Amino acid sequence: MHSGTPYSVYDAIDRANVGEAGAAANAERPDLVGSNNNPNGIRRTSSGVFGFDASSFALQPAGIFGNLGRNTLTAPGVRTVDLGVSKNTRISERSSLNLRLDIFNVANHTNFAFPNAALYTGVDANGNGIPNPTAGLITSTATTSRQLQLSAKFTF
Repeated sequence: MHSGTPYSVYDAIDRANVGEAGAAANAERPDLVGSNNNPNGIRRTSSGVFGFDASSFALQPAGIFGNLGRNTLTAPGVRTVDLGVSKNTRISERSSLNLRLDIFNVANHTNFAFPNAALYTGVDANGNGIPNPTAGLITSTATTSRQLQLSAKFTF
């Protein structure tokens, strides 16, 4: 078990006009709207599973950086329990059979991956940001579902 990893929401456009080279487009963060400094939490809607509310952010004015800090959001944590059971059976003085059952993610808990942190997909003719419809959407899991593994080992 571990808590979520901090991550940053970013504009995905060069709003501060510092140049597209390097990480500029992925380093510019938006303005935070309201007083909530961590507007995340898993929400399930008809559109999918979301890790943060994109409406908590606004595109900063052109030519400046937004007021959102770095790594202010927290990704979902990971909870998983693995279990192994083994039985050794002696067949003769020199041979034995070992049976083993391993169960990974016993509780079959869904561990979500990072959400899509890009808020915009580009800029329109008026210089306004084009909202990313998948901002905040979680499209994958961080771990697998429950898996069982049965093995046998004959020693002689």
